Amino acid sequence: MDMDLKTQFDSAIRESLVYTDHLNTKRTDGKYYEDAYSKPIKKHFEKAKRTSCELIYNKEYKCTPICAFASSGRLCYLYFYGKNAEFETKLNNGVCESRPTQMDAVIGDTNYECKCQEIVSKSHSPLRESYLNSDLFKEFGVLDYTVRSGDLVFDVEKLGINMEGKNDYAHLHFDLKQLICHLIAIAYSKKEGEKKTLQYVFFTPNKEAINKYLKVKKLYEELDAEISAIFAPDTAVSKFANKHDIVIKNDPIYVELKDVKDFIYEELYLKNDRTQR
Repeated sequence: MDMDLKTQFDSAIRESLVYTDHLNTKRTDGKYYEDAYSKPIKKHFEKAKRTSCELIYNKEYKCTPICAFASSGRLCYLYFYGKNAEFETKLNNGVCESRPTQMDAVIGDTNYECKCQEIVSKSHSPLRESYLNSDLFKEFGVLDYTVRSGDLVFDVEKLGINMEGKNDYAHLHFDLKQLICHLIAIAYSKKEGEKKTLQYVFFTPNKEAINKYLKVKKLYEELDAEISAIFAPDTAVSKFANKHDIVIKNDPIYVELKDVKDFIYEELYLKNDRTQR
């Protein structure tokens, strides 16, 4: 991981997250339930920081604790709340019943995958060796690969993707292996004749913060280039999607953090604030 990029990204995130209550207090720490609160806020939440907030989020969004500002899980929940979304939807992938593929949110026939800080850490999902037994995976035409700790390793050029020197998927900001797993699961689980859509959502620092930090600005330029290359018409990814009536939106939704209303924090804070008066 490029620590200079990580430092700049964290700074851009912090500068983009501002409480929308009357204090208008900037969040200055990366933890959502802990040191981020000013003293009066922390006093209100001392007992509730790992219960009330978390239970409200996880009532519908069942996942590990959502603690970080840049948690794509927290941002996904806030962004899609009230839009008839089903969160953490599990799809049968035909590879392993005990490990279904998970979509962040599903609305109707559209599957949403959300990202924020993952593109900086380059945290890639594993593509397990068991996928070699999947007829759907074989359609991608990956014939030259190695297996490392149960994970399939191959060059992205094997998928017809021209990344101009970035042939190792581990160097990508975009999680290519997860995309393959998602496409296989959508194709396997959908009914014949159905058309499904896969839409990516990237939660970003505010535009002003992105332009302020050169490495962060370059990060999103590189991400755009990767998406254009991966979703080009002649890649194995696009051919697979077309064959199985899956529409991949190659124009991701970019959401600035200032446009994600943290209504849960506001409700809890204002409730406690009124109680103290």
